[in-house]
Amino acid sequence: MIIEISVGIIALAFVILVIYLVLTLQALRTTLNQVNHTLLSARKHVDELSEEANQVIQQSMAIGLNVHEKMESLNSLFNTISNVGNALENVTASLNSQSTLKPESATQFAEQQKAAKESESKIVEIIEWAVLALSLWQKIKKRR
Repeated sequence: MIIEISVGIIALAFVILVIYLVLTLQALRTTLNQVNHTLLSARKHVDELSEEANQVIQQSMAIGLNVHEKMESLNSLFNTISNVGNALENVTASLNSQSTLKPESATQFAEQQKAAKESESKIVEIIEWAVLALSLWQKIKKRR
């Protein structure tokens, strides 16, 4: 009879152990499901953030290219203004040299007048280009 009681106690202990193990495994399964849900949610958020980061990078690159193009257009404008300044300087120097020198003959005077008119026409052309560049710059600025 002791053997039968011992076997009964062992069987009861084994049943309790199995029940405890089943409960532990169910808790573990619940925890793993929650971890899986959390990881899926985190992956979704990371994907959204990486998409937004890519958009920000693309917008930054577009802004950088836009600024670069505008700087290039400004370079040509400043070069034109520099050319106008140089041409005005040349005309001033030419006029100063003409006013200090007395022409020795009528032909020399005519040649000086012709050179002065050519300088003036170059200046007029440069000023026209500067005005055109400024109007172009204003149109570009209005588009922005």
